[in-house]
Amino acid sequence: MININETDTWGSAAIGNPSLCRARAYIYCGYSRRIRVAYIGMTVGRNGVLGRWADHLGRALERSSFRRRVHEFDESAWEQIDDLVIVWSEIGEESVFLAAETSHRESVEYLVQREMRNILAAENAPITVVSKVRSNPTAQLALVKNAADRVLNAFRKHFSADA
Repeated sequence: MININETDTWGSAAIGNPSLCRARAYIYCGYSRRIRVAYIGMTVGRNGVLGRWADHLGRALERSSFRRRVHEFDESAWEQIDDLVIVWSEIGEESVFLAAETSHRESVEYLVQREMRNILAAENAPITVVSKVRSNPTAQLALVKNAADRVLNAFRKHFSADA
């Protein structure tokens, strides 16, 4: 887990496990309880989850899917985020998840997003999943469904402990 706290003059990021900087296949969820949004995505980039989030947070609105989706949800939300939490789970070591071709990772992401919409909407203070991904035929594969279940179990543990 990464927990980022910041004011105008200082900030901190608590990183629970430095393995998030490795080039592996990950599904991640960044959320803010203050603005009640969550963004779920995937990466297999050489800088891992941390590198992907550096892209999300450091790029201009038109180049960051996270910033764009938050802006679409609420135009003033970006300035209000002061409690961003990022959690992640590895998808798996199978070659289809580590390949440049993205359909298997996108299917895991799709299945996780679909279920997380239900989980987060049921909270006392509902959180809206603002990210978007389309399903594709690989979502029907047992390998993909099993990977999504592993990720969801990790996310369920986090959100039940964070409640």
